[in-house]
Amino acid sequence: MQFLKLNNEQEKRAYLPQVWPLLDASYRTVPGGLHFASQEELISDTDEWHLIVLDGVVLALTLHKYKCGLKLVALAKARAEGARAALKQLIEHALHFGWMELSDQAENFVMRECNGHRFLIHASLAGKLLKKMVEPAGSDAFHYRRRIMNCVKTKLILGTPDFSQLA
Repeated sequence: MQFLKLNNEQEKRAYLPQVWPLLDASYRTVPGGLHFASQEELISDTDEWHLIVLDGVVLALTLHKYKCGLKLVALAKARAEGARAALKQLIEHALHFGWMELSDQAENFVMRECNGHRFLIHASLAGKLLKKMVEPAGSDAFHYRRRIMNCVKTKLILGTPDFSQLA
């Protein structure tokens, strides 16, 4: 298995035929869906793609934007042997070197499989990190609610943001 970090358009385009279908399948049943309307938007609105590839086949991926550090904005895995372990490896890397906003199945996976509880960020910091309006969820000190694509979702932030970039 090989870890790839793609950060230019040419590199991203080379893997786009594999990445897009994985993302589409992963987000098809998620309320609010994939937040990229097209493949072109996916390339232009993300800064880094982290892939785990085996024999030229993408097993798992995480996509990131530069926002108070490296923010994970999408993830997916193939339906192949080793894909779950590959996704876990990418998420654990992202928790140590960036941050992520999660809900639903992704939150459950990261908390259960990747020791997400070690990287909890207090909900009072969510609005500052996201530069968006959030509301307390009321369930604990870490969950909050915000509107995403006309859907109000309960979210959680995990990881290691770069707080020095907050102004």
